[in-house]
Amino acid sequence: MILSTLDLPRLAFSIRQSWAHACAAGWKDIENRKWRTAIRGPISIHASAFNKRNFEEDREDYLEVLHEHVSRPQPPTHEKVALEGLTFGAIIGTATIVDCVTRSDSPWVFGRFGFVLKDQRLLDTPIPSKTPSASSSGGHA
Repeated sequence: MILSTLDLPRLAFSIRQSWAHACAAGWKDIENRKWRTAIRGPISIHASAFNKRNFEEDREDYLEVLHEHVSRPQPPTHEKVALEGLTFGAIIGTATIVDCVTRSDSPWVFGRFGFVLKDQRLLDTPIPSKTPSASSSGGHA
């Protein structure tokens, strides 16, 4: 597990919660964007600042996809995907971008371009950061 900011990848992607948690936990293997990327390699996952409207909208979509497509023993219930369990405005994990695709068998592809993630890890302790350096902010999913 990564223990210090010195060990973190220099590039960070901002992702809205609860999607950021799904990426860092390894449940979500694609991060959707409106643009293509040639970036390959390690990234930090930044959970963007809290926005109640976005969170409420995304929570419903997130749960629907988890329950329909992700084969986890116990996907989170609506009650478990709550504010108390999520960190906002912090680096919460890392991943490696291994490809950028327009199609995939993954249930998480529903954007124009999908950044394929591998080796996702949650940090033991999130690192507060309002704006990650060298970040590429984006929407959900």
